[in-house]
Amino acid sequence: MTNGISFSPSEEDDREYSPEKLYSYIVFANNYVEKTEESLTGQDKSDYGWNPNSKHKDILNAKVDTDVEKLVAIALAEHRNDKGQSQGFARNIRSIEPNDNGTYDYGLWQINRNVWEENLKRFFPELFDNGKTWEENIYNPFINAVAAVYIAGYDFGKSPGGNNWSVWKEVNRRFKKDEGGIRPSDFIEHAREGISHPLSKKRKVWLDNPTEATKDIARDVENLEQSSKEELNKDIQDVKEVNVEELLANVAYAMEEIAIITQGKQRSEGWTQYRLNQLKAER
Repeated sequence: MTNGISFSPSEEDDREYSPEKLYSYIVFANNYVEKTEESLTGQDKSDYGWNPNSKHKDILNAKVDTDVEKLVAIALAEHRNDKGQSQGFARNIRSIEPNDNGTYDYGLWQINRNVWEENLKRFFPELFDNGKTWEENIYNPFINAVAAVYIAGYDFGKSPGGNNWSVWKEVNRRFKKDEGGIRPSDFIEHAREGISHPLSKKRKVWLDNPTEATKDIARDVENLEQSSKEELNKDIQDVKEVNVEELLANVAYAMEEIAIITQGKQRSEGWTQYRLNQLKAER
């Protein structure tokens, strides 16, 4: 049961992950979880427990826009400020305080090891049962998102889907506006803003259609070549060397890399860490 994807170990960090970036991870992760389900047979398929099409109101389907908003909002809510408000980002860290049972939650979506490790190892062995520690795996943002998508669509037991997060009620809370009407929680509002970002939409198109990604990159190359060649020469060469299929297989920062190159942005700390991890893995 493998999708042929390899990942460099990750570690806890204190960077701020925007709603746009969280959305990207969810889109990729959902494809991965779907492909895993398609590969299952027999008892494994029966025990998988992932049913995003369930009619249960708390089950989330990452192909439904409003459900994706909630998935992103969960991460934002898990990393809210001391006043219980959205900070507009999530962090890739372990929970500061332990749960009542002494356990901890990990990463962007605060995945509980004690509750989910057995299932995650069974159904996603290349991500969770690969000789690396739980921390090395779960702090990879993409792997954390895979766990989140799986849990959000998990339709077994007394706490299906979103109920597995203690912030679920806060995410779904609605408020009366002073001028009348109802507004959603600030977690949903910030998630919605991120998902509607033009770059978020482009990432979704790229994932669904790698051919379109190649065309977009080609167009960006042409645009760059018409700009200042001396300043952008390196970026142009980088874009020409992009292997779309390879980037799609290295999900953690793939879309960030393409966006950085094609839009002429400076590479972020996250990209630098990704490359360092790659070099370590190659050694």
